Amino acid sequence: MTPAPMIREEDKLKSYYKYYEAGIAPITQEDIDFANGEGMKKMGEGLEFADRNLLLSPESHPAAPGVYPLKAGGYLVASNIPTPDITGDMMRWWTAWHSLDSFRYIMWDPDDHYGIELSDEDRARVLDPNVPLMEKTWGTTQIVSEKMLDEPPETLKLHICDPATMGFDVSLIGTPACRYLSVARAEVGPVHVVVVATLAETPEGNEFRERFWVGYDYENGVETCMFPAGVEIPPVAEAQKGTLLHTRKEYRNLNKILPKLYAEEKDRW
Repeated sequence: MTPAPMIREEDKLKSYYKYYEAGIAPITQEDIDFANGEGMKKMGEGLEFADRNLLLSPESHPAAPGVYPLKAGGYLVASNIPTPDITGDMMRWWTAWHSLDSFRYIMWDPDDHYGIELSDEDRARVLDPNVPLMEKTWGTTQIVSEKMLDEPPETLKLHICDPATMGFDVSLIGTPACRYLSVARAEVGPVHVVVVATLAETPEGNEFRERFWVGYDYENGVETCMFPAGVEIPPVAEAQKGTLLHTRKEYRNLNKILPKLYAEEKDRW
């Protein structure tokens, strides 16, 4: 059995410890059935990394959630989670605030999150009042420990990027399809992943859209994929079911806790 995240006595004294105590709703059987069934998509249906700006376009129609094998190689994991109670301002604050303390990361998903680390230099940038809120994490590296459902915890490196350096059209930030944007180059063991998160307006309310281009990297204007084009790799696809389910679980919980947390803590770094 995987051990629970380590909670320090000092964490129990924090004003937001109550959100950890409240726990988190588990993944449902409906979620699992979806991941094992219609969530596994066909090649040619997913948004290729080269077309990533379509994710931010007000005219675009978001892909259905699922795991997509890509023509250029690798996979796209698309997750769309209704978050009607979260705003772009909340997400910009949360992105910076939670990176400063492992317990803040743990309480987001008490079942699956184990901690987050920043270097002293990166911490100073996040806390610098002269750095705009949206940009506080740009150029920082987060060392994250988490598990995907029943798998053992693993360590991820998240290099948070200025979206423009990753080929994104930053003029689209603030439009209805992109009230918030976060872009990262991730290292998950030997696998590189480009992780993109947006908050979009829909007729039903705001929706959090996260995209994982598995096997991809983008550096100095050059796109690379570590997997061969046009080839499906079943073990890689199977592993991405955990990513799909994990994002559903954690962002449903964030929609539950963030509005109150933001109101209580937004001026306390």
